[in-house]
Amino acid sequence: MCTQFFYSCDSFANRLKALRLERDISQEDAAAELNISRKQLGRYESGEQFPTVPRLIQIIAYFEKPFSYFVEMEPALAELFRGPQENILIPPLTDSRALLQTIADKIAFLEKENAWLKEQLEKYQ
Repeated sequence: MCTQFFYSCDSFANRLKALRLERDISQEDAAAELNISRKQLGRYESGEQFPTVPRLIQIIAYFEKPFSYFVEMEPALAELFRGPQENILIPPLTDSRALLQTIADKIAFLEKENAWLKEQLEKYQ
């Protein structure tokens, strides 16, 4: 079984397989649409591996489900999606572009915060 720090591979695997079966899509057909091998899709569905972020976004778009449907975020990752003065998480995202933009925005925010912290540290050294 794969292990990831921020998300549950089992949850992703179970939901991916259940959704594919619910829609009566074969592994071969889904793999062909995702431009991966049937074996690779099987690894995702068994929880043996977790897809890369670009592949995850492709899967989300293919099945037209929100990010939160596939990935149960651990508290550490969920914290990244909180606004600086907000107490709520961002709503589920169905659009992969919106997801990428949100991640890019959070990374930019963290980079600015990191630069500010370095600046403060230098003042006191």
